[in-house]
Amino acid sequence: AFVQISKVVGNNLDLCQNNGGNVSVKVSDSIMIIKASGLEMRDVHGLNGHSIVDYAAIREGFKNSIGDDWSLIKVVDSAVQLKEHKRPSMETGFHAHLGKYVAHTHPVYLNVILCLEKSREIIKEVYADLAYAYIEYKNPGYEVCSSVVGCEESGVYFLENHGLIVSSNVCSDVMRKSVE
Repeated sequence: AFVQISKVVGNNLDLCQNNGGNVSVKVSDSIMIIKASGLEMRDVHGLNGHSIVDYAAIREGFKNSIGDDWSLIKVVDSAVQLKEHKRPSMETGFHAHLGKYVAHTHPVYLNVILCLEKSREIIKEVYADLAYAYIEYKNPGYEVCSSVVGCEESGVYFLENHGLIVSSNVCSDVMRKSVE
């Protein structure tokens, strides 16, 4: 599922430019596969482009010790299970809290809207039939993660000036909603 979502989303250049975006899949009660930082999603395959992390440890870190970028990086680095793999995405924090399947993209045309002053109103009108959360601009890293964690029940997140997150416990939902 991890490679499948990465290919579907990563091969759509309107969704992911260069190394932008990331995908994760939870494979157990504590282990998650997430795209490695600095790689393109379309280049992910079974032996390359991912990190394996203990997402339960990251969740616990948000309860106890994570309060800024440095502490988030420290907890995520300690949660990496196979040290020979590349560093996981800087957005691993929100992936740890969301559904089994998560895709975070930077859709070109959607970002045009998300960068407008009235983006919240436009999103509300265009996506009136969709349950979603609108996250005001936050710096990547801890600030974005903590904002998403604060409204994790949505499944669709519009990030002002940034992009889109789609989360579900159904793999096909993530792919479909990411490309629609």
